[in-house]
Amino acid sequence: MLSKEELEREREEARLRVQRDESIRQKAARLYAEEGFKKGKEEGRKEVLVESIHRFQRGLKRDVTPPEHLQVLSVEELRALLDQLLQDALNARTS
Repeated sequence: MLSKEELEREREEARLRVQRDESIRQKAARLYAEEGFKKGKEEGRKEVLVESIHRFQRGLKRDVTPPEHLQVLSVEELRALLDQLLQDALNARTS
């Protein structure tokens, strides 16, 4: 049989484990939410870049790259492509 002190100690340890487990769950939920937000933000950024690329391609009377081909590119690669299209549009304007 457990003494009163041992029983109290076990209860306190159980309470602390529950607190620790809940803290870990909350931290994990925050991390997952942040990752989801970052991923959604990047996907949204990509979508805007793809739409801009398509606008420039149409404006320059070029074939429009299928979205699925552009979606596999990184944000940096999409920006570089958009910068090149912008430069081409500026050059066409001055010619």
